[in-house]
Amino acid sequence: MVARLAAELLGDIRSVTTRINALKAEITTMVRRVAAALHRIAVTQIRLDGLGRACYQHRRKGGDSKMQALRALKLRLARFVFNLLKDHQSAAPDSFPAAA
Repeated sequence: MVARLAAELLGDIRSVTTRINALKAEITTMVRRVAAALHRIAVTQIRLDGLGRACYQHRRKGGDSKMQALRALKLRLARFVFNLLKDHQSAAPDSFPAAA
């Protein structure tokens, strides 16, 4: 009886571990895609005249290397996107009032 229960639990643990590893791979892929998108946005903003270029040039004038200035711009963009998503998520429940 104990051996059968232990075998069942071991099977459950293996299936959960397999699922966790699959989710980790999915998350890693998503993080890489987001990082690549932020990189493309930052490089585009540096090329065009605007706030991104101004931020980049300000960092360069402050003594940052090209990579440090690019990293700072990406961080700024990431914060901007995160705050948009956070504000949108907090506003979402109010946009659909509960039925009476």
